[in-house]
Amino acid sequence: MVARVESWPQARTLEDCVQHTTPTSVSCIGLTDAGVERICAEHPQLRRLRACNAQGLSDEGLERLTTLPLVELELAGLSAVTPAGLRELTRLSLENLALHDAQLSDQGAASLARVKTLRGLELCGVGITGRGLARLVELPQLQSLHLSRCFALGTASLRELGRRPELRALRLDGCPDANEENLALLTPLQSLERLDLSTWDRLGSAGLEAVAQLPGLRQVDLSQTPVGDEDLEALWRLPQLQRLDLTWCTQLTDRGLEALTGHRLTHLALNTTRITDQGAAYLTDMPTLEEVEVRDCPRLTAHGVAALTAAGIRVLA
Repeated sequence: MVARVESWPQARTLEDCVQHTTPTSVSCIGLTDAGVERICAEHPQLRRLRACNAQGLSDEGLERLTTLPLVELELAGLSAVTPAGLRELTRLSLENLALHDAQLSDQGAASLARVKTLRGLELCGVGITGRGLARLVELPQLQSLHLSRCFALGTASLRELGRRPELRALRLDGCPDANEENLALLTPLQSLERLDLSTWDRLGSAGLEAVAQLPGLRQVDLSQTPVGDEDLEALWRLPQLQRLDLTWCTQLTDRGLEALTGHRLTHLALNTTRITDQGAAYLTDMPTLEEVEVRDCPRLTAHGVAALTAAGIRVLA
């Protein structure tokens, strides 16, 4: 899937706009219709385009983009592109598409469902409801889905996701009705390898029990959730889990890390948590742990960091 847009500086000129360029790949900011004309002229074989702050892009500019042989497209800030303009995307044979803050409705989702080549789809800050999502989950090759700040989605939407057992990656940060009772609706996703539930503010033991019903998970993001020590015991039922993010899980203490002792994690993020040197000692008993992130952990001293390093664990502090 195309990478997430993070933060980009404001571009002042077209020259400032182009940040990274190869014959087949362009990353830029402040994209306008004029910028599209330049890209089309200089990169007629462009396959991948990532554009942030595309408020200057109109329907005409987006239509011009569809003349390129794009397979990956990420556009953020499409305030000037209308729903009719977004329908032009169906002319492309896209494999990965990301739309941030676009005027995408259920009708637009139905149009996107005609792009049968899509394998990865990322929608952030759009207005689709469960009806639109129902059309998108019918995409025959869809394997990765990211839904963020899609506030019109509700509980029924998770039920729609359960109709797509082939999904391998699912990200549901910032969604309404995000509570652990609804997670049971995802148990049909037995092929899921990556799950992101970051920022869910109603997540605890019952929710992780539902997560534990997805035995193929290799990567789980629980950052900025209220999970605590006892909640983590359910993760033992995920034998393939390698990466776990517990950043900003402020209810987590050393006792929770003791519950993970012996687990075969390879990467663990514990930034901004309450762990101490005792918690670090528990981590040294994880036989496959390669890397741990402990930024902004004021109770962890240099002694605890040294113990991790001595155990052959890479420490990011």
